[in-house]
Amino acid sequence: MDLFLNELSLRHRSYSRIEAIGRMDSILKVLRECRQHGASGVLRTVKGFLSSIISEGYTIRDWLGDGAVEKERRTRFRSAVTKGPYVEEEIAGQEETNAELYEFHFDGDKAFGLGGGFLLESPTVSIPGDVRFHVDPITIKVSTLKAGAQIETLDAEVCSLTNENQATNRAAWIRERVQKDMADGNIAWEKRSEFFPNLTFCNGAATSLRAFSGREPYFYQVCRHLLILNSFCLSLQTSGMAGLTGIRWSDESERTLNDANLRRMREFNDPDGQRRLFSKHTKPTGGNIRIHFLPFPGESKIMIGYIGPHLEY
Repeated sequence: MDLFLNELSLRHRSYSRIEAIGRMDSILKVLRECRQHGASGVLRTVKGFLSSIISEGYTIRDWLGDGAVEKERRTRFRSAVTKGPYVEEEIAGQEETNAELYEFHFDGDKAFGLGGGFLLESPTVSIPGDVRFHVDPITIKVSTLKAGAQIETLDAEVCSLTNENQATNRAAWIRERVQKDMADGNIAWEKRSEFFPNLTFCNGAATSLRAFSGREPYFYQVCRHLLILNSFCLSLQTSGMAGLTGIRWSDESERTLNDANLRRMREFNDPDGQRRLFSKHTKPTGGNIRIHFLPFPGESKIMIGYIGPHLEY
């Protein structure tokens, strides 16, 4: 799931270059937070976006070349915004697919980025400054023209993010939206760096994930649990396991771990070949399925050791 830049927010200009740099930092924080919950990190923009003036005599292209801005930030942003297609092309593609024509307005102004967010059910990102976009969600007018029909106009809510906290508050919605892009296990695996950037997988778990057809009654729940584990990594260092909420999970009992055979069943080789114990596991509904995992608080990462039927106990 990509994000869409609200180009209308660029009309607000900063009083100084320093203020403009701070506003650009806010966009980067939103992109980073959304990516932690499974979004792609790609920001769809309108054509000519880099020429947008964010402070007197200072464009986004100037910001990208500003040595006073940390190079890593500029590189990260450049990577996010230089992947096609443009917002206008995304909308045109939807029009062709749906055999409809669309127009989107906000307070009387044409709104391409907000419209793209509506069509693709994706978050929109605004550069801070215009207080109209500091609320989430915001309402736009959507006009649709179908072949041989009159124009239909409706009010629609769009996810609108201007700061990191708003993105955090949208974490559950982002995960639910991302799940729609996981048609089967192979897609989930191929896009794991996008969907699960904080998770690593042992070979067996990777094979199990890839094998899902997407038609299993528990597939949706397995993906939901993985997305929640991925998001949980952000607070793992500070909250410990008490911060893992929204899914059922537990540790193996002492009786199970004290039995040599049962314990061995819960040991798996990590990607480097080291044998590790995965006693913590989540319990997706829809089938007798378990996801065994191992947290690494110091790295804010989680390793997935096993995805499959409930192990003998």
